[in-house]
Amino acid sequence: MSMDLTPLGEEDLPDLPECRVTATADPAALIRFDVSEQYAESLLSQVGSKLDARDDDAEGFVDVRFIMDLPGMVSLTKGLSELLGFDGVGCKQVLPEPDADELAVSVTVLVNESQLQQSAATNHQAVVAADAGDMFGHEFSVSEDGARMLCTQLAAALEGHEKPLDRVKEIAGEEGVL
Repeated sequence: MSMDLTPLGEEDLPDLPECRVTATADPAALIRFDVSEQYAESLLSQVGSKLDARDDDAEGFVDVRFIMDLPGMVSLTKGLSELLGFDGVGCKQVLPEPDADELAVSVTVLVNESQLQQSAATNHQAVVAADAGDMFGHEFSVSEDGARMLCTQLAAALEGHEKPLDRVKEIAGEEGVL
C-alpha cells in the first residue's frame, strides 16, 4: 500500500526499518511507534505467542498490544488528538519508551477515524486518572494474516533488513503467493 503521508510536527522522522500492520480497511491515519530492539523483540514474542496459541479453526482478530509508561501514553494520546484534527491521512510518531537509548524499529499501525476517536477519548481519561508509576497497554486488533505479516516484518527488521515489508513480498514470491 503506497500512501503520500504527512508527518504531523515530525518533519524529520528517524530513518528506521518500518513494519506496517493494518487495523482497518479504510485508513484515516497512521500511528508510528518507534521502539528499541528489545521492545521490538518483545512485541514479536507477544504476537507470535498469540498466533501459536490460536486454534486451527479460530477466526477473527489478534490483538497487538503496545505497553508503555505514563510519558509513552501521553505521547500516544497527544498523537491521536493531533491526527483527529488533520485533514487527510496523516502520520504521527509515538514513543512508547521515551527514555530508550536507541530506536531500532518503527511499527506503523493504520487506523480509521472511529478507532482514532475512541482511542483518543479512552486514553485521555486514562492519562488524567494516572499516577506517575502506572503502566498502560494500547491494543489494535488485526487479522491473523496481518499479525503473521507483522511477525515476519519484525523478524526481518531484527535481522537487519532495512525494508521489512519487502521481505514479506520476497517470501510470498518464493512461496508462489504473489
